[in-house]
Amino acid sequence: MILVMMEPVSIFASHLAAHDSFVQDLGNRLAPFRTDGHQPGAGFLGRNILSRLIYGAQITLYTVILAALIAPITGSSLGYKRQAG
Repeated sequence: MILVMMEPVSIFASHLAAHDSFVQDLGNRLAPFRTDGHQPGAGFLGRNILSRLIYGAQITLYTVILAALIAPITGSSLGYKRQAG
């Protein structure tokens, strides 16, 4: 269920994120929750937390898909070798 919700977020990340996830704004360093321009707050380098979460969904989905493709192939090949040998 979580992956189903993350899919559209990661696809439309550039449209949903209000700020670039890599741009540093040291003036807003450690901005608290509900600060103007940074609704969920800002991190140590002044980067918007919500934008970083949205763009992080892309990396998470890539990792999940890669693991889902590699695991069956690796498991099948190891199981076949053990059974054949």
